[in-house]
Amino acid sequence: MSHLAIYLFGGFRVELGGQPLSCFGTDKNRALLAYLGLEAERPHRREALANLLWCEHAETVARRSLRQALYQLRHVLPQLEEKPHLLISANEVQFNAASDYWIDVIEFKQRIARCGLHHPEGVDLCADCLESLQQCRPRARSVFHQRAA
Repeated sequence: MSHLAIYLFGGFRVELGGQPLSCFGTDKNRALLAYLGLEAERPHRREALANLLWCEHAETVARRSLRQALYQLRHVLPQLEEKPHLLISANEVQFNAASDYWIDVIEFKQRIARCGLHHPEGVDLCADCLESLQQCRPRARSVFHQRAA
């Protein structure tokens, strides 16, 4: 199975098996992948996705644009594996939460939640919690500096 890493802090970046992927075609394709990854807990109706990303177009144009975006994402991400990253049916699309993936925003949110459980009264964070949250920061900063260079 190919490990998929999606970096959203500091700019969009995707790695598959440790290798960068840059053939997404459009910003809407990137946005679609990011949205599906962040909202992986449930399937999304195609009409809702088309309206979300192409609301300025007629419904038929928006649905065609969604089909094209899904076609491009299928070719970027491996779909022949036991646990593909995208689950695509005639009516719904879902990011497969059982696939081998990691998203920086999700990891950061999980770390914040753990710190919240550790400090329920909202007192100052302990050294362990601060270190855990700061471990996410260098990744985002390094991506930003790579893009700026």
